[in-house]
Amino acid sequence: PTVPAYAWVVLSIVWLAGIAAPLNQFKVPPVMTILMETYRLDLTSAGWLMSVFAVMGLLLALPAGIILQKLGARLTGLIALSCLAAGSVIAVLSPQVWLLFAGRLVEGCGMGLIAVLAPAVISAWFPPEKRGLPMGIWATWVSMGSLLIYNLAPALNFNFGWQSIWWLGAAYSLLILILYARFVHMPASSDKPEPVVSQTQILATLKHSLANRDLWLLAFSFACFNGVVIGVIATYYPTFLTTMRAYSLADASFITSLKMVVVITTAPLIGWLCDRIGSPKKVMLFSTLILGIFSLFPFSISGWMIPALMAFLGILAGAIPTATFSSVAGVMHDQQAIGIGMAVIMVGQNLGQLVSPIIFSRLVEQFGWTNAGYGLILICAVAMLSIRYIKIR
Repeated sequence: PTVPAYAWVVLSIVWLAGIAAPLNQFKVPPVMTILMETYRLDLTSAGWLMSVFAVMGLLLALPAGIILQKLGARLTGLIALSCLAAGSVIAVLSPQVWLLFAGRLVEGCGMGLIAVLAPAVISAWFPPEKRGLPMGIWATWVSMGSLLIYNLAPALNFNFGWQSIWWLGAAYSLLILILYARFVHMPASSDKPEPVVSQTQILATLKHSLANRDLWLLAFSFACFNGVVIGVIATYYPTFLTTMRAYSLADASFITSLKMVVVITTAPLIGWLCDRIGSPKKVMLFSTLILGIFSLFPFSISGWMIPALMAFLGILAGAIPTATFSSVAGVMHDQQAIGIGMAVIMVGQNLGQLVSPIIFSRLVEQFGWTNAGYGLILICAVAMLSIRYIKIR
């Protein structure tokens, strides 16, 4: 099968739009200690600044699939980017902490829409046999966005205050909104309008998709991955390094971002590998096993092992999302329902990102960082069990 040249243009713009979501989501960890001092928050309350972002992503995941079918890729993308920009502005103009949380909720709406929208657009432009590489490129969206903000945030905060980080998020979202409006459409719009989908068709597709056992198993395993890597490591590791290992804010953010650097190079390679071996399930199973072994170390090591371990995590953080996204079409019975399938995957993603920061902060307060970190091994074990029973065509 051939891939139209314009597909790569669409992929590029959708990827840039995707970056806007994690760039705004991960504004908190690099300056979490400053926000805790400014608003007098404890560790658990500060963790909610990340978890609340996932609340709207979780609530919007399934509706996002329906919104995509009803409104189409163009309008859905414009709404998503508008939410990211507006939420950032609301939060930056926040003399009170509840407005900061309100802005995070609005930003979470944008994240929830983009996470479902982008893989569906990519699947529409690339045939099944050629989706591994573009999905691998797409899988770097979280890493690239978080890499940028982890390394820009300390300098912006030092020179202009933490509010400048939120203004950056708003400006980037608006810029990409303009590019998205100009260049992104579904393949059918080049010669005919996108088909009108009736309410009955949408409900029938939704009902059939939600009865798919393999889809829910895939979503659960992805929830476990996000709980470990995003909900715990990405959220709390800068705070751990600054408070327990005496790192500066800039150094802690940079070291935590090392995994994103690796993801950017490994995820496309993993996508190519999935195309070659034809088994993303094997990639998921093996990578989750290694992630469980990895979980022995993050909060118990020191010295040079910390940056080395973060770099190694980048391989796993690129492999599991790439294999997961590549598997969605293989577990769906109706290829027209890939958007709904991605919505269910996003339920898992946001559930993992919502629950794990809350639980982990409590465990840290009760048992300390090292013992709390050992709990991640159990999460990886149940994820492996879930992957074992997934049937992918």
